[in-house]
Amino acid sequence: MRFRVASVCTLALLVASYALPGHARGIRVDDAIACPMTPLSQSGTVALPAFGSASANYASSGISGFYVWTCTYQPWLDTTTAPSDFFSVSGSNNVFNTWIDLQGQNPSVVYANNPLSSLQGSGLVNLVGQVNAYQLTGLLEGYQGNLTNVAGDYEVEFDYPNYGESNSSCAQNSASFKWFGVSYSFTGAGGVLLCNASNDFLFNGSGQLLGYLNDSGSLVNGGGLAGSGWSKATSAPEPDTLLLLGLTGVPMLLGVARLKRAGAAGARARA
Repeated sequence: MRFRVASVCTLALLVASYALPGHARGIRVDDAIACPMTPLSQSGTVALPAFGSASANYASSGISGFYVWTCTYQPWLDTTTAPSDFFSVSGSNNVFNTWIDLQGQNPSVVYANNPLSSLQGSGLVNLVGQVNAYQLTGLLEGYQGNLTNVAGDYEVEFDYPNYGESNSSCAQNSASFKWFGVSYSFTGAGGVLLCNASNDFLFNGSGQLLGYLNDSGSLVNGGGLAGSGWSKATSAPEPDTLLLLGLTGVPMLLGVARLKRAGAAGARARA
């Protein structure tokens, strides 16, 4: 069975949320997401699994001062659904980095109250943020979005509780991540707030950005980020491109040098 940390909404608010491009989702809390005995650190930045990438992947949640656990999804303990709202998730290539406000509790309380669904129900702690990365294996039954096949794709998702309502732990305009050598950062373009944005990105198996996902699981702005509040870092020219520019510039420089020499020779002749 699946659980979510989300605010209770009226029907009108629910309809409105689906009409908008996207909102931050509640923390992924599932009875098959288990956390290790000890936390990773108290850093806001965590490593993301390489998932076939030659480059180190990482993410910064914008959250600091709380312990973070690198939790994983174990589908053999959850035969009815998956922590994703729309997609089935790999049993190995997944990670749910979860920042937890212990409220004075010992970190061992997390492991003692595994899985995350039990931890949330314990009333002992607060879950203040998540950065999830997982490989998708298919669409869940009843999926209504615009995708037909996501097997082998990857999803990177930033989650904050209660859709950002009264959520003081969610730092604005500070989240970022690197995926397959490309950096992405939240800029708040268009007045979008981090806690109220979709923050849900879909990549193919080669690390290419396919776009971002809205609240119905539909792919938005295929290949781009317009309207999401996020931006993609502009990459420097590839070495081959720089070499080509250099080769192109050499004849130009030689031509300028010849003109200068011809001008100097003419000036001497007139003298």
